Amino acid sequence: MKTFAIIAGLLVASLGALAFGGDDDDGARHSGCHRVNAEIIDAPTTDGCTSPFGFCAAGNASGNQGLNGTTFYTFDGFSPAPATAPGLGESSGILVYTTAHGTLTVRETGIGNMGAKALGGVGASLEQVLEGTGRFTGATGTLYLASTAANGQYTAIVTGQLCYP
Repeated sequence: MKTFAIIAGLLVASLGALAFGGDDDDGARHSGCHRVNAEIIDAPTTDGCTSPFGFCAAGNASGNQGLNGTTFYTFDGFSPAPATAPGLGESSGILVYTTAHGTLTVRETGIGNMGAKALGGVGASLEQVLEGTGRFTGATGTLYLASTAANGQYTAIVTGQLCYP
C-alpha cells in the first residue's frame, strides 16, 4: 500500500509539471516552444531614459518561463492612428526583461490610448524577440500584451510563446 501511495504521488507531481509547463524558474532552459503567461506592472520614469521622446517605463514582470524580474521600456517611435480610429496612437519601443538568469530584449509595437501619464486607457501590443542572454540566448518568439493604464501605472497581461534551440 505504501508503494502505491508513493507511485501515485509521483504520477500526480509529473502530471502537474506537464500541465503547468514544467518551468520552476531554476534558470534551466528547455528546448522547444513554451507558452508564456506573465504580468508586467510598470510606471513612467526618467532614470536612465534615452528615448528620443523622453518616455521610458520601469517595473516588474512576474510569470513563467523565467520572466520574473525587472522591465525597462524605451519608447522610440510613434504615429497617429488612421482618421477612422480617433484617439488612438501607434507606438514602438524596446523592452528589456532582466532576470536572475539572463535578459530578454524585445521590440514592442502596439496601438492604444493610454498616454504617457498612465491616467487611463487601454492598449494592445506584440513583442518580437530580438536577443537574449543567459537562459534566453537563442530564444525566438512573439508575446502579446493586453494593457491598461490607471493611477500612474501600466498593467499588462502577457501571453504568447518563447522558443529555444
